[in-house]
Amino acid sequence: MEQRFVVEGQIALNKLSRVQDYLCGDSGAVTIHLSFGKDLQGIQTIIGSLDAKVFMQCQRCLKPVALAVSVVVNIGVGYKESALKALPTEYDPLLQETPELDLWMLIEDELILGLPIVAYHPSGECSIDAQYQRGDADASDKQATNPFSVLAVMKGEDDQIS
Repeated sequence: MEQRFVVEGQIALNKLSRVQDYLCGDSGAVTIHLSFGKDLQGIQTIIGSLDAKVFMQCQRCLKPVALAVSVVVNIGVGYKESALKALPTEYDPLLQETPELDLWMLIEDELILGLPIVAYHPSGECSIDAQYQRGDADASDKQATNPFSVLAVMKGEDDQIS
């Protein structure tokens, strides 16, 4: 039977300095459940999950929006690039140059990768109207000057010279 080492617990978001660059608040914690071991093929694996409630800046109204972030961790560890190329596709590769793993950095990396690229409130909950409106924009388009009107004036001067 395979023996696995399990890490469970919580880390306060304010302790994850690299993650703070993406957030607009540092309250809350990340719940961690990671299991370290080997699969049936002998591949060293890190399997588990990271769950957190974070506050990011809404890109519509620029106010904080609460987001539930859930990251599934399924990592295959290799000590050479050739070993990583041979990993089954179900594993995310992790190149480890030393036998020691920086668990803190791994948690930060996985949480950052799990954050949305663009955060926004759900439809109807944002404090600004995200609907595009048609108004006086059509009238201003009609009144725009023709950029080639200068050429028409110049052409008229050429006709008078000849």
